[in-house]
Amino acid sequence: MIAVVIIASAGLVLAVGAIFLSLDHLAISSDRASGSKALALADGCLRLGLRHLELDDNYRGENLSLGAESCIIKVTGERMEKTVLASAVSGNYSRAVEAEVVIASGVISVRHYRLPDGY
Repeated sequence: MIAVVIIASAGLVLAVGAIFLSLDHLAISSDRASGSKALALADGCLRLGLRHLELDDNYRGENLSLGAESCIIKVTGERMEKTVLASAVSGNYSRAVEAEVVIASGVISVRHYRLPDGY
């Protein structure tokens, strides 16, 4: 009888451990998805900023809200050489992308595209 109780207890401990492991895995997967979503949103906002800059070389950026997510587009620099920074927030994650561009005859050429430090 004691052996049955010990085996049942061990089985219960293993089952509870498996449940907690599954919950941890689910939380990690959710966090990874939110981080990826924030990066994709930042990239999309950067592309939107580049398009606005192509249409109007005086464009300086904007703040956008997309449901629970948001992004900020900032454009700095001189007339021909500019830096476009897009930072986005999704859930508890924020990500940013940055492009250094040259504008010549209304055509934008991207010199550098990177993930800035601190994001």
